[in-house]
Amino acid sequence: MAQNLKEHWASVRSDLLDLRHLFASNPGGNVSVDYFDKSLEANELEIALHALCDRVLTASTTRISDAEIEKVALLHVQMELADECVSSIRRKRG
Repeated sequence: MAQNLKEHWASVRSDLLDLRHLFASNPGGNVSVDYFDKSLEANELEIALHALCDRVLTASTTRISDAEIEKVALLHVQMELADECVSSIRRKRG
């Protein structure tokens, strides 16, 4: 069981890191990439995911592809999170 959990965490962490570039491509947001990185280092994966969502949602311009939105949605499913992040990102993107 513990091994499966470690594999799950590693997979989620890897998926989050794949989306790290969204901090650079969405300028002017309220959340820094340092906060995201520190959350990952502390294995606070939910905080890291919400930091990413907050950055995209508070950026002066939203640059996120459909594939990236789907990755964010999949991360919510993998982490069993039910919130409005993905639908808010879709609405903001238009």
